[in-house]
Amino acid sequence: MGKPNGNTAQNKVFHPNSRKAGQVIKRLAHARRVQTTQKARTLKEKILIEKIVWFQTEIEERTRPVCPHDLDELIERFLIRQEEEIDRLESALDIGRRRNANSTAKSDEIQRGIDDQKLHYTTSGIELPDVSCLKGLTAVKGWGSDVIDLVKIPVKKFNKKQLTSFAIGNFCDDCSARRKADQMDVMTEEK
Repeated sequence: MGKPNGNTAQNKVFHPNSRKAGQVIKRLAHARRVQTTQKARTLKEKILIEKIVWFQTEIEERTRPVCPHDLDELIERFLIRQEEEIDRLESALDIGRRRNANSTAKSDEIQRGIDDQKLHYTTSGIELPDVSCLKGLTAVKGWGSDVIDLVKIPVKKFNKKQLTSFAIGNFCDDCSARRKADQMDVMTEEK
């Protein structure tokens, strides 16, 4: 009588303290770690893609890099981009008499995300595509929704304190003209 066909190692029961059991446990733990890392990387790429797509639509017509003052305004608009969806979900809840748990959970999740991003922006910084330099601007505008090309887009951490302190003395021509017009408006209002 010969050996049975098939893999009998999978059907075998190992002693918990044996070397073979340790090897199997190591392989399973490694596979679990790899899967967790892949999920985290995919989530991070998904978030970055969402940011890049939003910035692409906002800077379509720009030919020059975004100055710090405009970048601060752009980031502020980016942070409140989902408030319309929260308002829509809340109005849907107000229409019906029953509170839908799914809509409530979704609006709470979106609100938590907005609050976290605002906190990061005001404290440590938020990672966004760097459209303040010409290289970053052309990379964002030329990105074709390919995950492989994500590494070509420069990503930088921006926080409010750095942008406002840098923007005080460094205005581009558009911002300088706007600032002078604002100062002229203030002077005419005072008279």
